Amino acid sequence: MGVGGAGSGEELNSQLLGSHEPSQYAWEHAQEEEGADGEFEYVPPGRQRWHKRYEWVEELYSQALFEHPDDASVLWGFGLLLAGPGQRVDRSHARRMACARRAVEALNKAVSLCPASAKTQYEYAEVLRAHKMDYELAKTHYRHATALDPSAAHVLFRSAHLSHYHLREYAEAEACYQSCLQRQPRHVEALVHYGLLLCQPGALERYAPAQKLLTRALELAPLHKDAKLGLSFVEMLRLAAA
Repeated sequence: MGVGGAGSGEELNSQLLGSHEPSQYAWEHAQEEEGADGEFEYVPPGRQRWHKRYEWVEELYSQALFEHPDDASVLWGFGLLLAGPGQRVDRSHARRMACARRAVEALNKAVSLCPASAKTQYEYAEVLRAHKMDYELAKTHYRHATALDPSAAHVLFRSAHLSHYHLREYAEAEACYQSCLQRQPRHVEALVHYGLLLCQPGALERYAPAQKLLTRALELAPLHKDAKLGLSFVEMLRLAAA
């Protein structure tokens, strides 16, 4: 397939990524690539084929951007390809850093060209968070994404998680967890991490709500390790306060 026949950026993304969103595609294939020990010393034939496919897809995106440097859809797909599989195709630290830098550049340009896309705002925030560790700027783009699509529970959860664990802005995190659960009451990760947020030593009045959230999470996901640990921690805090 030649790039010239791909048409628009949306069509190119569809042909290269199939029915997947690029972020979903990147995540799934990244998981295929990494072994249990995180090493890549041996790559079985099936994974060798994936390496070749990655190189082919990257080349097609590069050609498309050479011909259409201001196509936001191609920039979006290319940025997510670099941020996902681009971090896994070899063990070179320099290569991974270069891919991360190019991913940030591509998504930054995509956002500047198409600021009204909630999807692009969200994915840019994800890349800023994971690869540039610019948490304040990531929070800004999560907020832009939420303003553009207030129903997106996953964006609210990621914003809450960022505020909770990276920025330590606990009131902000709590508000985002609550908004996420209003939109998606069965969001297991939001239930777990909101419950953990409430497990603050000395905050006796919050232990019961924390326990309720964590119990609900375990009803939905009985094997969730963090929910189990959180419930044990709540019980320990209660005993210590007694």
